[in-house]
Amino acid sequence: MEVQTSSHRLDNDAAPRDWLSQPLRGHAPLVVQLSRWAIKPLMSTSQGRHVVALLRALLVALPILILMLWPGNMIWHTSNPLDGYEGFVGHHWNWPKFTINELDMKPGPPGVCSRQERRRELDVRNRLEYPKKLLIRSPDGVWKVIETNHLLERPKYLFISHIGSRDKGEEPHYRKAAQALAETEGFAAIFLDESCFIRGIRRRVQAGQISEIEGQRITDYDIYTLCDVVRGSSKVAFIYPNPSTPMDFREEWGKRMWTFLEGLLAPGNSILFCPWDYENTNPSSEHSRQTFRKVELASRCWGIAQGQTDKEGGNSTRILAEHFAGLLTLTPLELLPLSMHALSSRNAGNQNSLSDMAYAAMGLLRYRIERDRDASFEPTLFQTLAHLSLKNDSDKIIDRIISLLPRQRLSSDIPRHSSDDMIWTSLCEKDSFGTLVHHITPLCEVVGVAEEDQTVFLDGCHAINIRWKDFPRIKVHGGQGGAKKIVIRVMVLGSAALMGLMIPFAVFAGAGHAASENLNSYYSRGFRRVADSGNESSFRPWVGLGQAIDRFGRRDLGDSNNISTAMLALAIICSVSAYLIAVGIPFIVHRFLSGTFLGCSPCLVGFEGVMPIREVEERILGIHIGRLRYASSASHLFTDERDLDPEKRWYQEGKPSWIEGKGDSEEIVKLLKKGQRVFTLVDLGTLSVIVFAAERPPSVALLTGREGGMLRAVLCSWSFRNDCLYKEAVVRMPSSVLADARPTSWVKLCIRSLDEARQARF
Repeated sequence: MEVQTSSHRLDNDAAPRDWLSQPLRGHAPLVVQLSRWAIKPLMSTSQGRHVVALLRALLVALPILILMLWPGNMIWHTSNPLDGYEGFVGHHWNWPKFTINELDMKPGPPGVCSRQERRRELDVRNRLEYPKKLLIRSPDGVWKVIETNHLLERPKYLFISHIGSRDKGEEPHYRKAAQALAETEGFAAIFLDESCFIRGIRRRVQAGQISEIEGQRITDYDIYTLCDVVRGSSKVAFIYPNPSTPMDFREEWGKRMWTFLEGLLAPGNSILFCPWDYENTNPSSEHSRQTFRKVELASRCWGIAQGQTDKEGGNSTRILAEHFAGLLTLTPLELLPLSMHALSSRNAGNQNSLSDMAYAAMGLLRYRIERDRDASFEPTLFQTLAHLSLKNDSDKIIDRIISLLPRQRLSSDIPRHSSDDMIWTSLCEKDSFGTLVHHITPLCEVVGVAEEDQTVFLDGCHAINIRWKDFPRIKVHGGQGGAKKIVIRVMVLGSAALMGLMIPFAVFAGAGHAASENLNSYYSRGFRRVADSGNESSFRPWVGLGQAIDRFGRRDLGDSNNISTAMLALAIICSVSAYLIAVGIPFIVHRFLSGTFLGCSPCLVGFEGVMPIREVEERILGIHIGRLRYASSASHLFTDERDLDPEKRWYQEGKPSWIEGKGDSEEIVKLLKKGQRVFTLVDLGTLSVIVFAAERPPSVALLTGREGGMLRAVLCSWSFRNDCLYKEAVVRMPSSVLADARPTSWVKLCIRSLDEARQARF
């Protein structure tokens, strides 16, 4: 890949690259280049600048006139209004791992049952109406674990949420404590996971009674339908063993991922906390049992102290507590990001796999997904959440995530691990542009999840190819009329007409003078021959006639000489006038372009590094007329508000200073991630300049979303080995770009950069 690079970057950056760097090359029209060379002295402050400019104009006047008359080189030549951005030619044919429609999923290997033929009695996508097992008190006061399928009457039950016994010797005491608490609260049934979960699965697998996959499905079913058991209970209680240190156990209970969900899904608005003395096996006094509302749990158990909203999930935990307490209502678009943010902070110790976070979160949503135990690889967090989002896609969360540009995470951020869940935990935070996920309106559709991690399939996405090898020769278009346009037309065509008149005038004048000289020579030779013959008397009558004709001819010859002289004078006047008019053309070309140049054919052109916008415009147009401007809100690198114009939405002249060579770029360097470089993107369709940071030059811009009156463009690099696009950066573009871009179908996109994907793979 050839990438044009600014001279400063070429001279000062010798770091190795995966692409070929070359100097910037422009293809400005020769007419404009000659005009710029002629008027360049006027931009200096020297005393003789006007004389030098006039002499240069005299030198280039005739070449400019000839070039402007040459077909296809007229500067008022308009481009095709149907011209658009160059599209991305790509269509991925591989099967996705997960899709919205199962018809688009990869078929299973021969001999394996299809998804439609699998057993559905253990499908977590079906709600569990009632627990399969309960610890029930018989009429004689004995508590037994009973399967509920044979019960004629289903009793209300108390759900015991706990963090596990300290050792196996305490399990009987814990069970007795739960039974005593249930009797105190008036319940004849208890759900205690240590007693009510299906036991002996591994033993049955080892004995060959069931397959390993079937055993895993049974275990998954018990775990992932636990949310239905919590919702179906009449009360949720937490028993902790040591009354002297209740805060330790409460915080431990609040830090667990699964117990956090049990607290949110508890029926009603409160949870019962009961300390228990295992040594005496008697319940503590009734006043020691406490009932906390869900909102209170945010500060008492879920780690949000006053003024510490960034601890253990922060605001997301409080908002979830208010939602499940009925104090406010969250949409699915808000619920999934908030859930992931709160759960990820409770997975910092890696008690569970990252994929388990997604399966835990689905207990809070309407639609669920089934863990694919037939797959050769365990689905990652992103794949599981993306699959979950596709099933709950009324708000297109995955489609919105693509347009996010996560901010650079700090060492003090919660969660402190920046692994696969970084993109998800950032959903509750503002991105680098200060935008939340629900502010984005998707412009494309995620139709599938790929086998590779953090990779999806997009359909209906508008894509634009980015040119890096050089600046193209642009096709400008201006207004439909105007005095400047008429003046330059008159000057060019007038000069051409005068030149055209000069040629016949000069030819006629030259021919007239030549004819006069030949006629005088003819008469002189004739009379000399008559005089020399001596027979003048015999020719006297004819000589008299000839003298009469000669006098008449000399009179006409004099008139002819006068006409020839006049024609020569006219030819000189026409040539001088045409040349003088042509001398003014270089000066008026600048005025013409600055007054009538409205735009050019759309194209995205990039180069590595930065350059003052005046030099960029001269490279592209051949002359600086002030048409290119920095897009003030297009990149997260433009952060200094002092450089902005106080009235209009663009930068002041000579700003930003770190690009125009008048300021320090240290603050900008701090915004770059490790391995990133600074690139410049010139949008010839909107005549704007965008400076962004990426690890490598992106070759495709995907218009994936819209927010705040601007488009979100994901800049991607492309790998031919797997026909996949990799997200390198995100910029904002005007909405008018969408109309000139071409849609694509089934594009494979990884939301990580190419270098990040390689590091994760190896």
